Amino acid sequence: MLHPEQVSAEDVFDEGVIEEAGARVADIASRAAVHDRFQFEAGIDYDLLAGDPGARKRYEVEMYLYVPTAMGIRSDTYARDRFWADLTNHLRLRTPDVGRWDAITPDAWSLPSLERYFEHHLHHDERQRLIPLVVQEAKLFGCLLYTQLKALSGDHSPGVPREGLRTDQRLAKVVALLKAYRRLYIAILTEQPVIVDDEVRRALGLVDEYLSYRLEASLITFVGRAEQGTEPARLADVARQALSDEISYRRLAGFVYIGGEASEGASAEAFAYRLGLLKKFVTSVLYLDVESVKKEGLYKNAVAGAGAAVAAVITAMVDFQRFKAVAANDWGWRVFAVVGIGVFAYVFQDRIKDIAREWFNDRLKRYLPDHEQRLLHAHYEEDGRAHRVLIATCRQFMRWLKPHGVPPEIRYIRETGSRGTLDPDRSEVVIHYFKRLAIQPNALAAELAHVRLIRDVVRFDLSEFLVKLADPSKQLAYFHEEAGVVTVEAPKVYHLNAVFRYAVVEERPGAPARHRVAFERARIVVNKRGILRMEQVVPRGDLGYHEEDG
Repeated sequence: MLHPEQVSAEDVFDEGVIEEAGARVADIASRAAVHDRFQFEAGIDYDLLAGDPGARKRYEVEMYLYVPTAMGIRSDTYARDRFWADLTNHLRLRTPDVGRWDAITPDAWSLPSLERYFEHHLHHDERQRLIPLVVQEAKLFGCLLYTQLKALSGDHSPGVPREGLRTDQRLAKVVALLKAYRRLYIAILTEQPVIVDDEVRRALGLVDEYLSYRLEASLITFVGRAEQGTEPARLADVARQALSDEISYRRLAGFVYIGGEASEGASAEAFAYRLGLLKKFVTSVLYLDVESVKKEGLYKNAVAGAGAAVAAVITAMVDFQRFKAVAANDWGWRVFAVVGIGVFAYVFQDRIKDIAREWFNDRLKRYLPDHEQRLLHAHYEEDGRAHRVLIATCRQFMRWLKPHGVPPEIRYIRETGSRGTLDPDRSEVVIHYFKRLAIQPNALAAELAHVRLIRDVVRFDLSEFLVKLADPSKQLAYFHEEAGVVTVEAPKVYHLNAVFRYAVVEERPGAPARHRVAFERARIVVNKRGILRMEQVVPRGDLGYHEEDG
């Protein structure tokens, strides 16, 4: 089970842990966490291949954020557009499966597109066509090796065999594979008179540098655990030797590193900045292209048309009554009333349109998404041709609710842990965020069978919520039997409660839809300076249910 902590969900996700957890918790693995002083986030992995392989599948993620009214956040003070500005979505693929890791042998390993690229008999045009594929494959190799390093670093079971290997043997395999990459391809860039395109040279070099930094971080972790006695001594020996070799290689390669002489070493700031740039470059191969589906104009025109139709109906009814009165030769109060209503409708017809438009707009918003997107995966085929595949469509909603207007199951989870009648009434408003991800099964089966997980990090900024809060501390006085009246400084905090609902819906033609639902509740403790901590109230997976429609 994954628990919220005061760390970034994106950073602490371990690929292996997520894979094991995904099968237990309704095809969605998640982790709520504090990202920084002002932002909290939910990291979510959607397992595309779990469950019924022949069913159409959609994922639903909901967050009910209970906000104390003392914060001054209401529908009239916190606009919908502001909510979407404070919400950030990071969507990407998990590192695709490129073959079983235990089947890879460093001595017999190679990258196929690079082998083809470096063949001397290839013509210039063929090389040019292969460049995007070579860059893609080099980046995927960087992601694959880093995934293995993360899996190693996250394995807290000392010496437990995995895929038939001990931890030190798995580490040695990663190091050997990196050396094979350098021997086969990096050496060509410096030692052999082979013409290499600048884009290929840049990609190979940056992947090598990125893996050097990541390897060092993992090796330091292993040495620290061995010194604390949580890992066997043989692992520390392997890690120390690999560290020494890596630092020597880094000096020769001219990479940025911390330490050494003042003229050689780099500042921690420069190193961290460089590492961030390298991470974005290497992992960009996993990013999804997100296309917004623009339907605002269609919705606005439909609503405007409905408003105009209401005004036209009113005018037609007035005309009908007027002609009916004239035909009946009824010149009493009725005809004057009808004429008066007609004059009123003519003068204020634009206002009638606006009122009708606002009425329809408020009710349609309950059913129309605020944002609709198409998620596409851009990649290159073996012949170098670019290809884009639609993986899923995504719809997102934001609504304001009153506490009694939320579903009963959410109210139950919100009240879990309270003292019942002994608790004072809470004054809260509820922000409801809803995301629906509909998977395209044909694309997965035909072209992206190697893709299993979509990783989604939903991050929310609370800066606007803190503006009207009181000072983070206040003076409290109490009586002590010996010291008399004592004054202390007490922290002034506020609690936001976030209830998450994760659902997987599978549908087959002619069969009832199957729902698998899990819940989670977290308490976010804040003061005027920012987020202090996140507390887990209802752990993910403790509450949930399965059901079928009908």
